[in-house]
Amino acid sequence: MDHTGWTPVHYAGRLDFHYLISLTPASVLFKVDEDGMNAFHIVVKHGCLRVVEACLKIHPGILQEKIINDSTWALALFSIPKTLGDTPLHVATKKGHIKIVKELAKIDEVDGKIKNDNGYTALNLVDS
Repeated sequence: MDHTGWTPVHYAGRLDFHYLISLTPASVLFKVDEDGMNAFHIVVKHGCLRVVEACLKIHPGILQEKIINDSTWALALFSIPKTLGDTPLHVATKKGHIKIVKELAKIDEVDGKIKNDNGYTALNLVDS
């Protein structure tokens, strides 16, 4: 982890280095940077569909739990809000990454009804 809280997976997500995902423990996907974004938020923010697909293929267990303050909770990584309350689905919608929105929408554990801190679901953000 560097001085901003980024792990190799944060950089893989930013730079679309999908092959690095296979070298990374799933727990690293939960590490949050100084802006409150986990590695998956970064992947989605930058529209890296191949990294999203690699995360789902190589680390299917990421759908089953999240880690908050070193405690494990039975929730999906994809529903973890970042500091501003946006889930990865909110982020993909805001950024207009339609292929990623479609990929996330296929996953039962992704909850499209979660509202961000402004009270919007990802669907509410489509027209904004």
